[in-house]
Amino acid sequence: TGIGGGGGGGGGAFGSPLNRRSSVMAEDEEEVAIRLSHSRGRRNAVLPSVIDTPMTRAMLSPEQVDFVASQTGFGRLATADDVAAQVASLATAANTGTTGQSIAVDLGFTHARVL
Repeated sequence: TGIGGGGGGGGGAFGSPLNRRSSVMAEDEEEVAIRLSHSRGRRNAVLPSVIDTPMTRAMLSPEQVDFVASQTGFGRLATADDVAAQVASLATAANTGTTGQSIAVDLGFTHARVL
């Protein structure tokens, strides 16, 4: 089982470079997963977005952090523990059917907006 990872991106729209990079990584993960399926290997990518870390807090204003948190629907940013839990679940022997996936760990920020 391979674990791929994505990094956070900068940009005016909270990581528009990340979204483009995530799209490319998703295509790469699918291609590698197809090749690995012949040997029963699995490969997935974990794509964290804006993660609550000291670096995030230093680089974003409190207003920006609050905005991202409000857009998740959970009222908070994803944490490094959230990312680690996803990686651990993919790396376990219990993961027998997930491959070729790019999984965003961002509490829905990249896909959902609270209206």
